[in-house]
Amino acid sequence: SRAGLGLFAGPGLAEHLQDSTWAADAVLFEIREAPCRAISGLGIATECGDVLQMVSSYERRLGAVVADPPWYPAVTDRFIVAAASSLAPGGVMLLVAPGLSTRPGLGRERERITALASRHGLTHAETQVSAVEYEAPPFELAALRASGMPRFDPYWRRGDLMVFVRGESRTSSMETDVEQPSSDWQEVCVGPIRVRVRRGANS
Repeated sequence: SRAGLGLFAGPGLAEHLQDSTWAADAVLFEIREAPCRAISGLGIATECGDVLQMVSSYERRLGAVVADPPWYPAVTDRFIVAAASSLAPGGVMLLVAPGLSTRPGLGRERERITALASRHGLTHAETQVSAVEYEAPPFELAALRASGMPRFDPYWRRGDLMVFVRGESRTSSMETDVEQPSSDWQEVCVGPIRVRVRRGANS
């Protein structure tokens, strides 16, 4: 049977699904324990851990995946390969990617993403520019207010939505072309705020 909808690191979306018809057919894949506990308390299935390991029991079962990775290439690659493995033929991956003006070199990064997806059986169908908006976290709004911008738009950050369709062929090994995320940086949660700390860095 197909599990239906896979949410890769999308606890906010999972929360909005709790009263919808999708709730019983969705599963959240999330590496952080706190969001996993919160979402499972809403009655939505969760798989807590590294997404490449967690999808092993969902091979070719999902009809759709919404992937919202942190905007680091190594993590994005893992999400793409995991989606390719878990999607049934004809399934769709919606991948949120940073807009091309977010940082230098994103044009080449976009080409690399499309090539990686293609090697794993995912065909790029379209890209919807600025289709996804993010709410700025409280610490960012506080910093903006302190710098003299009290009315800054909390939804200023936008992402592009890349749409991929799963073909009939089987994927290659899930670990192919995928790097392990750098161990130099560790993510720490302070309440609802996520902070990345570089271990061993000089102060």
